[in-house]
Amino acid sequence: MDAVESYQQHFSAQISTFTGHRRHARATLIYLVTHHKYPALANLTALKALIDDAFVIDGLAASEDQEARQRLSDASLWLKELMDAERLVDAPMHFPPSYLADTLSLQALVRHEDKRIANQARKYRWRAEQSFTMGRQYYQNISRLIYLFDDFNDRRRHSVQAGQMGGADVLALYRYALDDREI
Repeated sequence: MDAVESYQQHFSAQISTFTGHRRHARATLIYLVTHHKYPALANLTALKALIDDAFVIDGLAASEDQEARQRLSDASLWLKELMDAERLVDAPMHFPPSYLADTLSLQALVRHEDKRIANQARKYRWRAEQSFTMGRQYYQNISRLIYLFDDFNDRRRHSVQAGQMGGADVLALYRYALDDREI
């Protein structure tokens, strides 16, 4: 066995290990999402991870894989649940609009026939941009903070806001991709 075959065997073993870990992580997330609805922010984050995984990984293989098409169908249902839960929680400083803008943009790009999803992605992207450029959304978010609950000193909130600002380039790429496809 030469070096190339040895490398190919090692690489294929790593891919199968990664695929096994991904399946296990997906199964764990599905269990957590279906059996545990609290804490709400963890539930929102788990739903987002499941949906993004389905649209990124399974969206590419959906044309020839029945199982991938089923996961995309499940992801569409989870997206509806995510949108409903986000409206109920209504915590844009902890689960910012950029998270939903990312997820909705992925769905709009994978299933490019749905203009309603693309318009929702644009709405959440606009909210995300307003929330870190001191626009109207920023002042609405600030007005709802409660000092007694230590919202002003929460490290998670600060890291979420920094991530939202850092993700502005990704939001711009989604904007251009959606506009180029005229979705």
